[in-house]
Amino acid sequence: MTREETGASVARRQLPEAPAGFGHIRRYWDKPHEAFAAKLLPGEFYVTLNDELLTTVLGAGVAVCVRDADAGLAGMLHFLLPQEEGAVLGVAGGDPRGRYGDQVMSRLLDNLLKHGARADRLEFKVFGGAQAFAETADLARRTIAFTQGWLRDRGHRAAAEDLGGPFPRKLIYHPTSGLTRVKKLRELDNDTLARRDRDHLRSLSSGRRRG
Repeated sequence: MTREETGASVARRQLPEAPAGFGHIRRYWDKPHEAFAAKLLPGEFYVTLNDELLTTVLGAGVAVCVRDADAGLAGMLHFLLPQEEGAVLGVAGGDPRGRYGDQVMSRLLDNLLKHGARADRLEFKVFGGAQAFAETADLARRTIAFTQGWLRDRGHRAAAEDLGGPFPRKLIYHPTSGLTRVKKLRELDNDTLARRDRDHLRSLSSGRRRG
């Protein structure tokens, strides 16, 4: 590789600036896809103003991908708890950081509209809600029901969905094209995702107690 090619490669991999308020989101160069990517954890959402992939790994949680193709804007969220709904795995009350499904959905849409998207042009795709672990199976079912009801009550239809079932998922969303890639994690042999989801739920409870 020549010096000029090396310089071009380094420049290409310089992360574009994240939109205001999203500096905490993990973003990186995804070598297999030759693209920048933003990886979401439970309770997070992100709006991209650039051509970068949005990705997450879903256990019981649901991811919602939203796009306005005409405006060149897209975003994604990942949440576990639909609303302030009482005790779930020892979690009670509300979350002052706004990471419940109804709150995160509103914040994602507000951000898209603020950057120029139009509500009547939005395309929704929804994924997740795996009933892979006994302790979160009921939560997964209720999270799916909430997501479908939220869209229906606001007059939206999912252009694509892959919900429920026994397997966690890895999701990659291409905002420019709207294409999604879903890989079922059929050979998951540890409780990493269950522990991550459980820790997130407990963090909501801790946040409530501090508030």
